[in-house]
Amino acid sequence: MTAAYRTAEKKCATCRWWNGERGIEFRANKPFYVKASSSGSTCMAKRGTTTAANTCLRWAAWEKIALP
Repeated sequence: MTAAYRTAEKKCATCRWWNGERGIEFRANKPFYVKASSSGSTCMAKRGTTTAANTCLRWAAWEKIALP
C-alpha cells in the first residue's frame, strides 16, 4: 500500500533520511507528490523504524525533489 505526500510537506517520505521505497509524481514537469510505502522503514536520523507519515526535527529535503 502506498501513500502520497506533497513535496513541500515535512514528512519522513520527503526526507533525505528515509530508506523506504518511494517515487516522484510530476505535474507540469515539476515534482508534485512523493509516493511512498505506508509500511514502516528504517530512518538513519532517528535510528529506528518509522512510517512515511511521521516527521522529526532532523528533517531535510530529499535531494531528488525541488521544493517550490
